[in-house]
Amino acid sequence: MTTKPKKISAKGESTRQKILAAALEVIATSGLRAVTHRSVAAAAGVQLSLTTYYFKDLNELLIEAFTSFCNAGRPGYEKTWEKVNAAAAQVDRKSLKSRAGQEQLAEALAEIGTDHILRNIRTRPMELAVEQQLLNELRLTPELAKVAEEYMEKLIEPLRTMVLELGSTAPETDAQLLMSVMLKLEHEGLANPRSRKLKGQVFTLLQRQIRWVLAGL
Repeated sequence: MTTKPKKISAKGESTRQKILAAALEVIATSGLRAVTHRSVAAAAGVQLSLTTYYFKDLNELLIEAFTSFCNAGRPGYEKTWEKVNAAAAQVDRKSLKSRAGQEQLAEALAEIGTDHILRNIRTRPMELAVEQQLLNELRLTPELAKVAEEYMEKLIEPLRTMVLELGSTAPETDAQLLMSVMLKLEHEGLANPRSRKLKGQVFTLLQRQIRWVLAGL
């Protein structure tokens, strides 16, 4: 017999969303394994019974919290890709066969990527911490793995398209390598977001990785 879904009032939905936001807050500040009905209820400022009323178990709570996070996407991501595509469009494809052409594009893309990464580190630390937990713990359950994989696909698709248009013979590999570097720089940057060396370190590592990709075109 199929259980009918609960009918939730507007007030109930507001409480439910508050619980989901609180779960993400606990994940960001204390890690995925710190998520309990009690810790989430405390963070949300609601009665403990409400977390078990709206979510049958922690797995359902985590899946829905991460799904809402992933659906929200990354603010500014599309604008960043508009800048990337504009920079790539200004470079003649024939010039990419030369070292000078590769250097020109690598520097332009590294500058855009560095600005994007630093902005995320300094304005979206909680979201990056949640993302880090999601990707680190994606094997926790099959459902969570599916959410993480779909999220990564959304992130990596613009990169795959870019390197393919540039003439990559291994777009999937190149896109994965670039995304891995970018995520690593963002997540590691959370530890010391105000470091004076951070911008230079991010730019240097990103530029080197982009050079490597362009050299293989």
